[in-house]
Amino acid sequence: MRQKCTPTGPEPAMIHLTDGMMISGTSHRIRAAEAQATLAADPNIAACDFCRPDTEVGLDVA
Repeated sequence: MRQKCTPTGPEPAMIHLTDGMMISGTSHRIRAAEAQATLAADPNIAACDFCRPDTEVGLDVA
C-alpha cells in the first residue's frame, strides 16, 4: 500500500501487488487478508488499475 504526497496534500492510498510496475515512492507491505478487508471496507483506498490486487485477493471492485 502506498500514499503519495503532493503539494496540495496526500493522494488517496492505493494498494498494489508486490511486483506491480506502478509502485513509486515509499510503500508498506500488508497481508492479503488486510488488503481484502481494506479494499472492501474503505472507499478512500483504491486498488491499482494496472496490477489489480483486488482480483488477486478475491475481490472485483472495479
